[in-house]
Amino acid sequence: MPRTAAEKIETGLRAEEIGYVAPPTELEPTGVIGEDEKWVELLDFWVEEEVSWGSALLVYISDRYDVPLSEAYFNTDSFAKSMIARFDRLEDPDCVVSFN
Repeated sequence: MPRTAAEKIETGLRAEEIGYVAPPTELEPTGVIGEDEKWVELLDFWVEEEVSWGSALLVYISDRYDVPLSEAYFNTDSFAKSMIARFDRLEDPDCVVSFN
């Protein structure tokens, strides 16, 4: 079901709040989240732009698939957790990451 006007406004406000930067078209993922390497490249783009990658991902998903932020969160939760672990390991290769 497409977003309501209020949900579109909520997404727009979140985008403004975080300083959302739309990714270039060459980073547009075409495959399933977590399986297409473009998703990781997309997050790396936001990290380089110094935008909260987690919030930017929610805005991106909300706009791209016309879903509310809450649904975007639900649909990206596992992927986001795996990316948190990835970024933690990049910062500290000896770290132990667990979400249990």
